[in-house]
Amino acid sequence: MIAISLISCITYLVASDSAVTVFFWFVSLTTIALILTYTGMLWTFLGWYRAVTVQGLDRDSLSYKSPFAPYPAWLALSVGCIVMLFIGFDVFVPWSTEGFVTSYFGLVFGVIMFVFWKVFKRTKWTNPRTCDIYSGKAEIDEECEQWEDGGLEENERMRLAQMNFARRTWERIW
Repeated sequence: MIAISLISCITYLVASDSAVTVFFWFVSLTTIALILTYTGMLWTFLGWYRAVTVQGLDRDSLSYKSPFAPYPAWLALSVGCIVMLFIGFDVFVPWSTEGFVTSYFGLVFGVIMFVFWKVFKRTKWTNPRTCDIYSGKAEIDEECEQWEDGGLEENERMRLAQMNFARRTWERIW
């Protein structure tokens, strides 16, 4: 609650002439965070793909099989890394400390947090031959089955219809 309240204080910047500058700071910070997040998802997919391949899981048995995998993921990961490196290229000439910080802060912060977590939690890289690719599959299959059996909303309506008025009201509140 306090964090959100403090963030909402940013709205007072509109009262000054620097509102556009602050807006572009946020655009730069969120852009690099988005690209970093997307490349992290690609890295995770490539790790999963390597584990599936090494463990001999038939990808045809999956409900979705990405075409031409893993090459599009490698291409997108490469493009993401290049974009992260050159996203603030225009801040070097003429030099802009403000632009440099807003363009590269997310990248540095992400790397520092990754290294901190690896050191703090003493986590190891997972071996593709021994990693668990099946945990949680039953829960995901159950959720998919709800959609295949008529959709989540329809199933929820049917579940609520079987309850008495008080219980149904209580369930709808939460």
